[in-house]
Amino acid sequence: SMSASGGSLVMLAVLPPSAATLFCFAAVFGFFAGSVVALIAPLLVELLGVHNLPTAFGVACAIQAPAVLVGPVLGGWMRDVSGGYTLSWALPGATMVLVSFTLWLLPTPTHGRQQDQGQQQLKQHDHAQDQTQE
Repeated sequence: SMSASGGSLVMLAVLPPSAATLFCFAAVFGFFAGSVVALIAPLLVELLGVHNLPTAFGVACAIQAPAVLVGPVLGGWMRDVSGGYTLSWALPGATMVLVSFTLWLLPTPTHGRQQDQGQQQLKQHDHAQDQTQE
């Protein structure tokens, strides 16, 4: 979905500008970018386990914050330097596409899920022991 968002930005940069083109690609970008945001927490749980979610989510937001702060400024600067929006759309879009392909290199996460299952089994075992002692 990140590659679809980035691809829509690249296509927006190279296609002739019109209201219909802008609307279509804004809809594609918004749909797929929203799914990326919605998947952050579940992916962090998969990778690190639910017990580490608050810290992991905080670190993820801290990593994203500089880009959110500097991105619009750089986009405006690129527009001022180039005289148009082509570079402002194409460069971030191409970056998103390239980064999305690097995600395929990550191993399939199982650590967090196994760790949570182990903790759940331990809790069930402790609960069973408490019932036998009563």
